Amino acid sequence: MSIYKENKFDFLKSKTLIIIIVSIVFLILLIFFITKIDWDNFLTKNPIKVKFDKNPLNLIKKTNSILEITIKNNTAIDIQDAVVNIESIEDNFIIFCKDSTNYNTITIPIMSAKNKRTIYCDVRPKNKDNIIEGTYSFNIEYILNQKTYTKRTNLEIIRK
Repeated sequence: MSIYKENKFDFLKSKTLIIIIVSIVFLILLIFFITKIDWDNFLTKNPIKVKFDKNPLNLIKKTNSILEITIKNNTAIDIQDAVVNIESIEDNFIIFCKDSTNYNTITIPIMSAKNKRTIYCDVRPKNKDNIIEGTYSFNIEYILNQKTYTKRTNLEIIRK
């Protein structure tokens, strides 16, 4: 028998102390995640929709794919000079868009509130003989009232 009390963690048996500690940890985590959220874009949908007509693109049968981009004016006001920019990440593709200011940038002069536009772009490899099978990424950037929206899409290249 010892004159000292055994070293037990009796204070952890108290349910109120455990509840207080868990609550503090939960509040710290909640505050951390709330400060990391971009509240401007949290509840708004991305106004860009993208799809390829040929995905995967079989380079044996066809050498190009049509990229269909639908953008929407999700504001309550009419806008002027909305800019859409399409960029190939790996720089292995040439992008031609109808009515573009240069090959891959389109400016829409005016678009009414809540309306949408569809843009069609021809996407083809710069050198179809040297391109390797795999997935290639494209960024679509849409500038609406000094706010930039971005969407990434992928095109798969095969040779069968």
